[in-house]
Amino acid sequence: MGIDMSREIFEVTKDRFHLQDPNCYILQGTWPKEAKMRAIVSVTFDDALVVHDIKVISGTEKLFLAMPSRRLANGTFADIAHPTSSALREELERRVLEAYHEAENQANT
Repeated sequence: MGIDMSREIFEVTKDRFHLQDPNCYILQGTWPKEAKMRAIVSVTFDDALVVHDIKVISGTEKLFLAMPSRRLANGTFADIAHPTSSALREELERRVLEAYHEAENQANT
């Protein structure tokens, strides 16, 4: 017997989407200052879905997000979860980087 997918469990609409404050864990202490990975972040959407292991990475010009991924059999990596639109990606990046900077400021005081 399979899962009955004929019933709608929940409906996702643009009007109901809400990204709660990201939970940002700043890597510090024994973590090398020259390391590119700066933080690991979890975000919650609509009190219904959590995405863990979003990484804040220091690029050559700016900070950016790396979505959670897994290694494939051929050695490459594939995202487990990722935004499906550029608008969502930009909003997610803006909110996560704001939380990162707040957490970094608190850690340095």
